Amino acid sequence: MTGIPEEIADTPPSVKVVYLVLAAAEEPVSQHELADRSNLDVRQIRAALAKLTQYDCVEERPNLRDLRENHYEVDPSAFG
Repeated sequence: MTGIPEEIADTPPSVKVVYLVLAAAEEPVSQHELADRSNLDVRQIRAALAKLTQYDCVEERPNLRDLRENHYEVDPSAFG
């Protein structure tokens, strides 16, 4: 999965960066891992994930090793 889907093309750059990082990830990642991989702060990550959630293109799952944290990945069925 590469490139930015049309549905999120008009979103802020941080949303697109988070989407691309999630799309390139081989497994679900946490907010802190997203921050490390994207060079964005966690506050920007949370805002980007909220926007991506509005578009139903991100799946959120609890981290079974640490239930205080969630893992995220791109929903493969989101944009056809």
